Amino acid sequence: MAYITTQAYQIVNDAFDEFTGQAPGTTKLDSTNIATLGKSLSDFRALDGFWGKIAHRIIKTVMFAKNYSAETRKILRDEHSYGAFIQKLYFIAPDAVENPTYKIPDGDGDYKQLSPYGVEGTVGVESRIYGNDGTWSYEFVMPTRQLAKAVLNVGELNAIIDGAFVAVRNKIEGAKESLINLAANTSAAKVIADGRAINLLADYNDTHTTPLTVAQALESLAFLKYASKRISKTVDFMKKQSINYNGEKYLTFTDEADMVVEVNSDAAQSFASYLEADTFHKELVSLPGYTTVPFWQFNNEDFELNSKIDIANDQILEGAEIEVSGIIAMIRDIDNVAAYFGDEYEWSKPNERQRLSIHGYQYEKGFGVDNFAQSVVFYMAEGGSITKDASDTHVTSIATSKASVSIFQPIQITAVFGTGYTYNAVTVNGDAITADDNGEYWYVPDTADDITIVVTSKSV
Repeated sequence: MAYITTQAYQIVNDAFDEFTGQAPGTTKLDSTNIATLGKSLSDFRALDGFWGKIAHRIIKTVMFAKNYSAETRKILRDEHSYGAFIQKLYFIAPDAVENPTYKIPDGDGDYKQLSPYGVEGTVGVESRIYGNDGTWSYEFVMPTRQLAKAVLNVGELNAIIDGAFVAVRNKIEGAKESLINLAANTSAAKVIADGRAINLLADYNDTHTTPLTVAQALESLAFLKYASKRISKTVDFMKKQSINYNGEKYLTFTDEADMVVEVNSDAAQSFASYLEADTFHKELVSLPGYTTVPFWQFNNEDFELNSKIDIANDQILEGAEIEVSGIIAMIRDIDNVAAYFGDEYEWSKPNERQRLSIHGYQYEKGFGVDNFAQSVVFYMAEGGSITKDASDTHVTSIATSKASVSIFQPIQITAVFGTGYTYNAVTVNGDAITADDNGEYWYVPDTADDITIVVTSKSV
C-alpha cells in the first residue's frame, strides 16, 4: 500500500486517474493538503512531432469533442456559500434545572421566594473553521505555426483549437468531480473512524442463523429487505433531534429537504432487481429520495473496488487511515461536507519567437467536513469472530456488546464473577484493556480481524 507524499500534483493525477478508471485502485489518497495541490496538464505540452502526427490534413480527420459536466452531489458550493460553510457558530443549550423560585425551607414550613436572578445555566457557543483555499493551474501550449501548416483554412484551424480547449475543459470538469468525490469520501472516512458506520452484513449475520458472505448478500432477498428497512429507519430517525448521528454529540436534526441519500449503483440495482420484482410495488421498497453513485473513489465495475474508499487525512481523521470496501450507502445532512472550485482565472500569452501561445486556467479550491452535521455510512463486511476465554475458575461468563468484530466499532466487554471476586485483567489478543472512568471495559478494533478476549479474576 503506497502513500503519496512526494509531489502534490501526483496526488491530483492519481485522484483523477482513479475517477476516470485509469488506475488499478490500490492507492491510498492523502487528502490532508488537497486545497493546496498543483496540476500540470502534461497531455498538452507543445511537441512539434506530436502535433505533426495527429494534425495531418484536418480535412481527413473527424473532430470528436463533446463537453462533460461534473456531478456536484450537492457538495459543490459557490464562493459565497462556501465562505459561510467554512466558518460556523454552534449554540449549545443548557440542561433543564429545578425551578428554585419557591421552596419550603427546612423547619418552619413557610414558602419563601428565592431570587429569580440566580440563573447559572448559559448558552454555550462553539466556533469551527473548516479547510483552506488553495490554487491549482491547468496549463498547456498551442503550437499555432505547426497547426497552421496542417490545416487547409482558418475554419479548420479554429475547429482543432476548439477541440483542444474542449479537451482541457473536460479535464478540468473531471478534476472538479474528483475533488467532490474526495470530499465526500473523507466525510465517510470520518464517520468510520468515529465508530459511527453501520456494518449491515455483520449485524444481519449476528441476528440470523444462516450467515452470508458479501457476494451472497447482494443476491439475498432477506438481507436486502433487512438493509432497506435499516437504512430507511435511520433516515426517519435523523429527522428527529438527537446526538446519535454526528461526531460532536451535538443535539441536531436534518430536514427532509436537506437529507442527501446516496446508494452505490451495484446495491441499488440489487434493491431494484430483487425487492421490486418480489413486491411489484416500487414505492414499498425505494429508499427515500436517493440517488445512485456508480463508485465512491475507484472507477471500476468490480464491486470490491467501486464500493471502496482508501483515505488518509491528518487534519480530519486525526491520523487514522481508513480502507473499507463494501460501502453501499452514505446519508448526510447537506451541511456535512462542502467543496469549492471557483474564482476562475484564464490567461493567454503569445510567444512570437517560437510561434506558439501559452494558455492557462487557474482556480481556487478546497473542501471541509462539518462534524457537527449528521452523517451515516452503511457498509457490508464479514465481521471477525470473537473468542471468549473464561478459563479462570472464578470467571462465570464473558459477554460482549457485539457478536462480531467490525472496524472501529466499539465492543464493550463485561464479565460475571463468583462471589468475592472481580476483574484482575482484561486482554484482547494479548493486549491489556484498561477500564474507563465508569469502570467499563471497551475495545475499539482498527481492523475486522478475529479477536480473543481473556478475563482473569482477583479477590475483592
